[in-house]
Order: sequence, then C-alpha cells, then structure tokens
Amino acid sequence: HLATDDLHSSCEPCSRFYAEHVAITSTAAAALEEATRSQQTPTWFVARRLRLTASNVHKVPKKSTTSCEKSATSMVSPTFTGNAATRHGQLHEPVARAQLVRDYGMTVTRCGMFVSKDFPWLSATPDGMVGQALLEIKCPNTNDCKELAKGGTYDVRHTEKDGYFIMQNGQRGFYSQVQFQLFCTGRQACLFYVWSLNVDILMKIPFDEDYVSNRMARLHRFYFSELLPRLEELYQRGQLQITNQYKELCHL
Repeated sequence: HLATDDLHSSCEPCSRFYAEHVAITSTAAAALEEATRSQQTPTWFVARRLRLTASNVHKVPKKSTTSCEKSATSMVSPTFTGNAATRHGQLHEPVARAQLVRDYGMTVTRCGMFVSKDFPWLSATPDGMVGQALLEIKCPNTNDCKELAKGGTYDVRHTEKDGYFIMQNGQRGFYSQVQFQLFCTGRQACLFYVWSLNVDILMKIPFDEDYVSNRMARLHRFYFSELLPRLEELYQRGQLQITNQYKELCHL
C-alpha cells in the first residue's frame, strides 16, 4: 500500500475499491460538489468518510515511528458526536455568516465537497465562497476572540509586528485545514473569519504551495497504507454503507 501504482500488486481488493468508489471523474466531482451543498447529508458523510479530509490532515502522525492505529480508526469509524465547543460553533455559524455579509458587504455562495482533481483521496468542504476566495468560519466559545488570540493557546495568534495570523502547528489544525482546502479547490486565498459575540477577526490567508507539497508524501502513505485497507475491510464486512446517490455519482 505504499503507492497508488503498487495497489494492484499489493492489494487487489483495495485497488478495486479505490477505482470504484474513490477515483471519480471531474464530471462526478462537480456533481458531488453540487449534491453536497446542504452538507450533513448521507452522501456527504459517505464521500467524506472515503477520503482524507482537509480538516483531518492535522491528525495524521508526523513521525514515522508513531502508531497510526488511533488516528486511522477515528477517521474510518468516527465515534465523535460533538461537544460543547462544536455545538457552539454549529449554532453560531449562521449568525457569523450573516454578520460577515452585513458588516463587510460580502456575497457568500454556498458550496459542497470538493474532491482534489489529481488526488481524489483528498477532499475539503469550505464554509462558502466569496468571489474567487474560500471562506472558513470559526466561532470559538468566547465573547472576545481577540483576547483569545492574544492568550497564546488558540490557533489564531496576534503580535504587534504581524497582527493576526494562524499558527502553522496549532493544536486545532486550522492552518493545514485552510491550506488543503485551497489545494482541493484550486483557489489561491481563503478568507478566515473568527466570530465572537463582542468582536470578530477577518484574515486573508494565501495558498502556501510549499507547505502542501512538503506534506503530500506522508499523507499519501497514510491514506494508502492505513485508511484504504481499513475502508475496504469495513465495506466487505457490510459495516460501510455507500448510498445509492453516491454510487450513481461515481459512474458519471
């Protein structure tokens, strides 16, 4: 499972599964994006589960000596159903979106899941599009996100010299999420909006090609040696249900 080219020789069932359910055409990818604009639909969950998502990139072990068991299992068989922080974010995201439109005069377009054109095992679901830029919204559970940024524990930080920026190695993986969203969509910039009740922060994050390319080999190895075999095994056991809508999209 070390490379896509080796799949036929190393694991024929994995190769078949990948060709049938993951390696979709550009026509299918465009249809999938349109079909998943509501998000949180059965087809969105399936398409997401079959791939390494931009929001999960930071969970891939960075050292070759670190066991991949925990991170791989959490991705193919997710058990996390949310906590107070995620519920707060989901509840306030529409409020934040409306405020962004009102206060900054922006037009936000809904979007669905984007599958990378050249690496269909990678996907991303941004919070929207603003012109040619992506939109990512964060709603931390605080009344003052600027104070949070100055506190030194959040992925968004602030210094007098640099202003507001996202830490590359932040605990929540915001930077990798944004960069791989940009990679999957082919866009060059992301508007990163942090909303809280009293204040907000709006940043424009450019695409960092070196950051992405320096991580691709590790992510590729993780997907084909850890995620894909587990997904194929779950599918054979009947523990991975693929919706008819997704199957139909795969044949486009």
